[in-house]
Amino acid sequence: MARSKSTKKTARQDLELHIASWNVRSLVEDSGDERICRKNGHSSVDRKIDLLAGEIQKFKIDVAGIQETKWFGSDIWPLGKKTFLHSGRQLPANGEHARRNEGVGILLNECMTTKWRRGGEQWTAISSRIISARILIGERGEQLPNGQIRRSDFYLTVVNVYAPTSKAPQNIRDDFYHDLQRTINSVNSHDVFVLLGDLNARVGSTLPDKSAECWSGALGPFGLGCCNQAGEELLMFANSNELSILNTWFKKPCHKRGTWTHPGTRECHLIDYIMMRSSQRVYCQDVSVLRNASCWTDHFLVRARVKLSFIPQRRHHQGNARKRAAVHELRDPSVSKQYRERTAAMCASASDSPVLGHVARMEESRLPRQVLFAELPMPRPRHGPKRRWRDIIVADLKVANIPDSQWHTIAQQRDQWRHLCRDVQSIHQQRLQQPKSFECACSRKFRRSGDLKRHTRFCSV
Repeated sequence: MARSKSTKKTARQDLELHIASWNVRSLVEDSGDERICRKNGHSSVDRKIDLLAGEIQKFKIDVAGIQETKWFGSDIWPLGKKTFLHSGRQLPANGEHARRNEGVGILLNECMTTKWRRGGEQWTAISSRIISARILIGERGEQLPNGQIRRSDFYLTVVNVYAPTSKAPQNIRDDFYHDLQRTINSVNSHDVFVLLGDLNARVGSTLPDKSAECWSGALGPFGLGCCNQAGEELLMFANSNELSILNTWFKKPCHKRGTWTHPGTRECHLIDYIMMRSSQRVYCQDVSVLRNASCWTDHFLVRARVKLSFIPQRRHHQGNARKRAAVHELRDPSVSKQYRERTAAMCASASDSPVLGHVARMEESRLPRQVLFAELPMPRPRHGPKRRWRDIIVADLKVANIPDSQWHTIAQQRDQWRHLCRDVQSIHQQRLQQPKSFECACSRKFRRSGDLKRHTRFCSV
C-alpha cells in the first residue's frame, strides 16, 4: 500500500508506491454478466477476479496493470473498496459471434481509488490492448524567484498495454505502436509516467550486430537472454520516447529476471516490462519478480517499488532572497519585546489597508482575524484605554471621512475595497507631501504640536 513519510527538517513528504504488471491469461467467469462470462459456462477457475484481488492485497500492490482479461466492453468494475478499470473488445450484438481475446485493466487498491476519485476519475480506454489512468498523488510546491511558493497538483499517469505476439501480422503491430505513441504524446510532461504490461518482446542482454551504447538510456546492463526482432522494435520505440526499461537496471539472479515460462522449452524469458522516463528513473528503487504469486497463469507478477519525494524546487538566484524566520529566537524576552513593537508599528501604518480587507474577509477562527480585534502591546494614550489594530485603522479611515460602521461591510466587497484603499493612500500621500505646521491665533507657526501648546500658555491673543 502507499506509505507516506514526512520530515520536519526539510518539510518533505515521501510517498512509496508498489506498481505491478501481471498477465493473468484469462478472467472469464462461469456465470454472471455476459461481458465477463462465457455462454457455454466453461471456465478454468471460478471467481478468478477474487483470487487476483487477494494476491494484489497480499503483496501490497497499489496499482496493478492486468493483461489478457478476455472481457468485453470498457467499464469501471468495483471490487469492494478496490476499483478495476477495464478496456476490451466491443460487446457483440445479439446473435453475433466474437472471439474473446486481449483485454487490459488497471486495478487500484483502496488508497489509490480515493486519490483517483479525488483527481476527477480520469481514465481512457484507447483499445483492447491499451488503457491509461491519471491519479492525483498529492500537491507539491515550486519556489519562485521572488521567494513565494507556487502550489501545483502532482499526478501519476499509468499506461497498461498488451502487445501483439511476434506471430501477429506486421500491420497489427504497427497499429499498436501508433496508438501507443499517440497515448504517450497526450501525457502531461509534469506527470510521473509509468508504462507497463506484456510487450511480447525480448530485449536481451546482448544485441546482435548492434552496439549496446545505442540503447544506453533505454536498456540496462542486467537483461536476460538474446534480443529478437520484436525486442529491437521495442528498444527503438523506448529510445525515441526517452524511456528506460526498469527491469534491466537492477542486478538479480537469472532465475529471478524472467517473467514468462515457455510452454515448450520450459525456458524463462523476460517479456513483461515496467518502464519510466529516463529523467524519472531515479524514483524507482527496485524491480522484482514475485514467483510465489499464484493466479493460474504462466506469467509471474512483476513489481516495481517507486518512491516519490515532495520537495519544493528551490532556485538559486541573485538579489533579495526571502530569509527564513528564526522563530526559536522569540524565546528570548528582549527579542520577543522588540518583535511585538515592530509588529505594532507595521499594523499602525496606513499602507496596510489592502491587507485589512483581506483579513476582514477571513473566518473568525483564523489567527489574523483574531489579531485584528486583539489588543496590541504598545503604549496607549494617557488615561485612555488600550488601542487595538482596529482602532488605529478606524482613526486612519476617519481622515478620509469614512464612518466606522461601514468599513467592515465595504471590506467584504473586494473591488469596492480596492478602490477605497487607493483613495486613502492618495490622501495620505498628499498629507506627507505637505509641510507640517501648527499655527497660533497670533499668526505664529510651529513645527510641533508641543511647541504650540507651550506658546498658548503665554500668548495674549
